[in-house]
Amino acid sequence: NARPLDVARFQHALKGADVEPVVEELSKFQNSDGGFGHGLEADLRLPESSPICTWVGLEILIELGIAIETGIVQRALNYLQATFNVEAGRWMPVEAIVNDHPHAGWFHFEQEKGGTPIHQNPWNPTAALTGFLWHYDASAPTTPAELTEGAITYLRELAETDMEMHELAVMIRLASLAPQPYSSDLQRLTLAAVQRIVETDPVEWSGYGPQPLNFVSGPEHFLYPALSEHVGANLDYWIESLKGDGSWELPYQWYRDDEVFARLKPELTAAFALQRAIKLRAFDRL
Repeated sequence: NARPLDVARFQHALKGADVEPVVEELSKFQNSDGGFGHGLEADLRLPESSPICTWVGLEILIELGIAIETGIVQRALNYLQATFNVEAGRWMPVEAIVNDHPHAGWFHFEQEKGGTPIHQNPWNPTAALTGFLWHYDASAPTTPAELTEGAITYLRELAETDMEMHELAVMIRLASLAPQPYSSDLQRLTLAAVQRIVETDPVEWSGYGPQPLNFVSGPEHFLYPALSEHVGANLDYWIESLKGDGSWELPYQWYRDDEVFARLKPELTAAFALQRAIKLRAFDRL
């Protein structure tokens, strides 16, 4: 049921296959401007490039250990340099053209509001993209240091507020990739934010909410020591809830474009299963 890219990732991550087929499949999602599109973010079927899809592409490139010298990384970084919105101090997740193609409700661009629901969370995906600039020792029209200082200020301002879980997740990604002295502040602030919103009741894990494993990628992750008990229970739940066909029930729907969602659901379910399988392997549960 999976896309060729996800099959290649599965073969590499869980069966030790070469990395080259994954890069080859991933390159099919990269446009001439260096950004990624073509539904790489599976709930966003826009063929044109977007920072959201480019974030997904760079996440895979880091997962694979692809170096900055390679063309696919250079082109993606050039795209980030070209699309940074200096006035707003961020990358806008996606433009209004998203509405011309099937997409999930949270990617719907509302002209009167000036963006999608994701636009309301200013650091999604900018925080993760900033982390990628650190990882690849690159820059945008503003430096990753300036962006990271802004992220720290934002986290401090929300110190008593429950953060939206996807925005928090990209902040955690930045905390994983930023160097000292920034990483200490980021890790302390994101840990406190996670502890405010993480759902630790297994009864709630069948839905689409902030489970411990939404934030912790492996036993080496900086959040793991504080959440290890809940992570262990979450891993048990995933294994127990695995269906006989090797998948998990997809815990969300698009809330629009219902016919397209129904047609794509097997592919989306396979992508969801891949992400969980990679994480289970990281914890030696597969």
